[in-house]
Amino acid sequence: LGLDIHIIARARNIEQVQKLERAGANLAVAEMFEVSLQLGGSLLKEIGVSDYEISRIIDIFRAEDYALTRTAENELPTKG
Repeated sequence: LGLDIHIIARARNIEQVQKLERAGANLAVAEMFEVSLQLGGSLLKEIGVSDYEISRIIDIFRAEDYALTRTAENELPTKG
């Protein structure tokens, strides 16, 4: 069977995201990180920041944090 299955997984933290992606997950989402972003977004909303700006800020944090994680993973020494 030539099934094209996409695996989406929930992880507790960024370390688990890395493990799940190495194991074959197409997308792994860190629940603690995502909850923190939502809490930050709620705070920004309460102090009057626009929805557009909140989305922009959250997208920047999300992209930078996941990019830093992947960079760090690629720099780990390989077992040899």
